[in-house]
Amino acid sequence: FGMSQKYTREEVQNSRHKNWFIINGKVYDVTPFLDEHPGGDEVLKENSGTDASQAFEDVGHSEDAHNLLEKYQIGELADSPSNEQSKTSGKHLSAGSTEVKKDSEVTNFLIATGVGLVVAVLAYFVFFSNFFAKQDEQIL
Repeated sequence: FGMSQKYTREEVQNSRHKNWFIINGKVYDVTPFLDEHPGGDEVLKENSGTDASQAFEDVGHSEDAHNLLEKYQIGELADSPSNEQSKTSGKHLSAGSTEVKKDSEVTNFLIATGVGLVVAVLAYFVFFSNFFAKQDEQIL
């Protein structure tokens, strides 16, 4: 039951009743965590036995969640890179998804600001062109 235990994808898939997952080349048994999972136990049960690497990253789990995951590691995927490479790639995935998230937040802010400015400028010209047109009519 050490960290050097190797599992094949087939062994993980056949362990569905045990709530095992593959995440970034490592094998986890999250059975003790089912009741504590903030997203509910159903999502874990439905996806057990799978490589959940992409799903885990896509959800945007916190650094605390990444750290908590280590507690449930039972081994590594037999056909995965070495443990050291796996740790590195996991950190790159995590940092990358955070950077993408921050970039998209900045992009969304800039787009919203730009749209707001365009609307404000248009409203300004519409209002004042009507205002000055009425002023000209009154003078004539």
